Amino acid sequence: MTVHAVLAIAADPAAALDAARRLVRAALNDPALNDPQLDDPARTTDHDAVLLTHPPSHRFPVRLTEAVHRHNDSVAAPIRLRVVMAGEVVEALAVLDSDALRSAHAASSRPVTIAVTDSYLRDQPIADPDRHRAVGVPGLAEPVWLLDARVPDVEALFHALMAVPSMRTEGDRRLVLGLLPPAIAAAVPHHPIAALHVSGLLQTCIEHEHGLNALRHALHVVEGEDSTPMRRFDTLLSTESNLEE
Repeated sequence: MTVHAVLAIAADPAAALDAARRLVRAALNDPALNDPQLDDPARTTDHDAVLLTHPPSHRFPVRLTEAVHRHNDSVAAPIRLRVVMAGEVVEALAVLDSDALRSAHAASSRPVTIAVTDSYLRDQPIADPDRHRAVGVPGLAEPVWLLDARVPDVEALFHALMAVPSMRTEGDRRLVLGLLPPAIAAAVPHHPIAALHVSGLLQTCIEHEHGLNALRHALHVVEGEDSTPMRRFDTLLSTESNLEE
């Protein structure tokens, strides 16, 4: 088996590791992975290392964070995860157990903290590298990157988008769609009810790499940048999704 990535996983509390494994595997269930083969060579009672024959998609950090949020909303005892993406098992486990990752995880209010080794990033570049923070791990010559896997507040973005004038009529929405990349525009499900059409547009843009930025740029062309609804949508994209204006 050719290994393209290693995921090291630790759960808090440790007893939740089985649930963590299920959430990670669900987040890896992406068409781009084409039914990945998984192996667990370093499974213990408090951590796991998963070998992947295909690298995770760029959406994996956000998918996992969303999955843990949903899990925690449905159970009495929420879980928190530390996850490392690396090229080697030994390297991944060293980062997983490092004080740098443990401290960052303890200080974060988010349920998932994801670290990526510098060597992994050279083979699998991530979008918007300036969003992520580099830390040092003893024993590793190169930095480790803590990912900002911020999950958009979909409900808030939806209401802000519904307030934008160009979302009110089907003709205006089609004008916006025409300014999106063809792959995104073609994936938006049509619906005669405005709220359902806008919801489908927003969800499609979230699912596509750079989709929210493409939507914002299209809206700026149609709306301009000075309207109050447009400024509200811009602010939410910057604060909830950490997109640069």
